[in-house]
Amino acid sequence: MQIPLDAFEQHINGTILKRGLDYFRDGNVLEMVPINHGEFEFIVAGSENYTVRIRVEDGMIMSYMCNCPYDMGPVCKHLVAAIFHLQQDALDIRKKDPAKRRKHAKKRKTIADQVNELLELASTEDLQQFIREQAELDKRFRDLFLSAFTHLNPDASKSFYKKQVRSILRSAGANRGFIDWRNAGEVGLQIDRLLVAAERHVTNGAFDSAIMISSAIMEEMVKAFDFADDSYGDIGGSIQGAFDVIARIASESNEEQARKRVLEYCFEAFQKRVFEDWNWHLGLLELAAGIIQTPKEKEMILKLLDQGDFSGYELDSAKLIRYAVHVRMQNEEAAQKLMLENISIPAFRKMAIEQAMQKSDFPKAYQYALEGIEFDRENKPGRVRQWYNWLLKIAQKESRPERIIEYARHLFLDDFMQEQDYYEILKAHVEPGKWNAFVEGMIREITGNGQWASSRLVESIFVREKWWHRLLELVKASRDLDTIERNERYLAADYSEDLIEMYAEQVLQYMEDHMGRKHYENACRYLRRMIKLGGWVKANELVLYLRQRYSRRSALMQELDNV
Repeated sequence: MQIPLDAFEQHINGTILKRGLDYFRDGNVLEMVPINHGEFEFIVAGSENYTVRIRVEDGMIMSYMCNCPYDMGPVCKHLVAAIFHLQQDALDIRKKDPAKRRKHAKKRKTIADQVNELLELASTEDLQQFIREQAELDKRFRDLFLSAFTHLNPDASKSFYKKQVRSILRSAGANRGFIDWRNAGEVGLQIDRLLVAAERHVTNGAFDSAIMISSAIMEEMVKAFDFADDSYGDIGGSIQGAFDVIARIASESNEEQARKRVLEYCFEAFQKRVFEDWNWHLGLLELAAGIIQTPKEKEMILKLLDQGDFSGYELDSAKLIRYAVHVRMQNEEAAQKLMLENISIPAFRKMAIEQAMQKSDFPKAYQYALEGIEFDRENKPGRVRQWYNWLLKIAQKESRPERIIEYARHLFLDDFMQEQDYYEILKAHVEPGKWNAFVEGMIREITGNGQWASSRLVESIFVREKWWHRLLELVKASRDLDTIERNERYLAADYSEDLIEMYAEQVLQYMEDHMGRKHYENACRYLRRMIKLGGWVKANELVLYLRQRYSRRSALMQELDNV
């Protein structure tokens, strides 16, 4: 599970969040060491000292690990304490002992910097001796070392890497019959280290070694689906990572031997059905279709496709691979025939529309899109929207205002996954003197018989037109805290008193209908919004009332203390 660093509180259980905050405030985060850019290691005190590791990339916590025994969920209090430590300045929170914080405030060298310094100082003999000793004492270190440098060993084999993967799985619980989600995460971390070695081999041109590592990971890890809890995608992610390494070799290597080796593996794994029932089964043939060069290779991949027993989505994918083979081998006639015979497949229909537009054959492009709408209308509403978007693009390409208005209006009122700003398109094409009447017509259609059937869409119209009073009336009619908060930024300047009154009324109702700390946190958040709007007196009255009305709810009393 990836977690946004600036909104991590929203993705973590409230109880665990509170315990982690308490741990941080009590000074239980004893040490933080930057490992490398975006990677941190923490020592967090609990019943014993635990190690937490966090990797942050572009504001997202991409991976995390704690070696504590907690197994009731993906995130423990030690990890939360570490996150609070990372975010203490952004959240303006501090440990209870500021002197301790100042003591540790001095910037420290990263682990990478320390390692680089020592490598400069250590002799070759000392390093070799250290590696020998560690390889004897630590099996994991030994396996990683051998993986990183096996390309230098002419006797290296794929079976060696398979043994390594099996060893990782056994240590995680495979020998006991099952790997739980927590240990699956540890498996993922260890496999990542093997993948780093494979990536390094690709960079250094040791393609055989990279393919051996990657194929070994794929073949052993796919078996783990039968005895592992992959709720967080660690097993599947490892397989995809290995597949991506092979795909990188296929796309980046100019060596004929590497191309043939990838092709050989794709054909072999497909024939043996190693990844049958998984996307990688056909994915390997798709990869192969992009690198075939000879008629013999073309015939081989077409033969494998003919032998496949496909249905549903797989059958569509197989036809798309066949199309890619024809295009790759410059057999345009066969490719076009296949596309038009299977135009009900969305990818083929999209290709047909694009090709017609490139030739300025707009009637044909319209025909394909309209047929798509009819074909998918009953069972695939999402696809219908896709074809309407194509109708709009064709109309824009043709500069047909009446059609642009028709399709943009339809897509705006449909209000789902907008590809373009349909409202602005409409505004640019409807005559200015007719615009207000046009907008009122859309509002009537949305609301239907005076009911706010789709208030969010009406809200967006009022906001775009800056009809603030009408937006206020809509918000009042909704009687909903989310709606009030969503529109607060538009209304605060002119209608702060109205917003304060609406918040007050709805917070009281919210407390009547909800119990539990998460709901108390929400209620107090709305009280703080009232104060920001200048409603301190009203918010204070509400706090006093809630203390009297729900005096036995200790969790609520604690949250009210923070208002």
